[in-house]
Amino acid sequence: MAGRSICGMSGWFTCEYRVPRSTWCQTAGMSQHAPTGSHPDPVVTVAGPRPAPNRSVVVTVSVIVCVLVLGGLGTLGWLWRHPTAFPPAGNEVHDSAARPGLTTFVGIADLYSDKNRTVRIDAASPVVVDGGAPLTTSVLICTVGPAGGVGLARGAGIDQACTSLEPAIGATISLGSESRQQLVLAITPTEFGEAVDISGVDLSYADGWQHGTQRIGPRVTLTVSNG
Repeated sequence: MAGRSICGMSGWFTCEYRVPRSTWCQTAGMSQHAPTGSHPDPVVTVAGPRPAPNRSVVVTVSVIVCVLVLGGLGTLGWLWRHPTAFPPAGNEVHDSAARPGLTTFVGIADLYSDKNRTVRIDAASPVVVDGGAPLTTSVLICTVGPAGGVGLARGAGIDQACTSLEPAIGATISLGSESRQQLVLAITPTEFGEAVDISGVDLSYADGWQHGTQRIGPRVTLTVSNG
């Protein structure tokens, strides 16, 4: 029998088939004359299950989502372990007048900073690339006096730059120009020997949500000779 259909999808596949008035009575075994009036054509609805989604499309979308999530987590993890509260390692400092028992002080972080916050220092390890003369090292927090920050100072000369010195490991340092605190590397040769090359300090610290290690400070070369 002739007619027209209207099909759609909503969870299930549905299709409506409208039967012309001239034939619907014959289909039901009744008189071939359709009743008169303004009644609409009867509707026959056929339903079926919705077609299954394309499996390859689902797999592709799942893979893309997983890659994006893993990539985001990897980036976040890298940032978490690589704080940048201090300037990166750079520049060079040379001390050709080092002597056993005489401490050389080198500033390893800028005194003036636009980052007004505090960080907690967990560890500080000077990176000795070429060790000639035996020596001892320590990282200190200098509270800077009126004379200004530390570039290079020897022995009692540090008292002109710092009003106080304290061990940095386990301490909290305030960044920003108002705090007037600076990290200083103290190097004390214990014997004469060949030149010593230190390529910076690996500083482990917590800065807000970040907690990791950053190499800071200049490359320091000390000549410890008796000549």
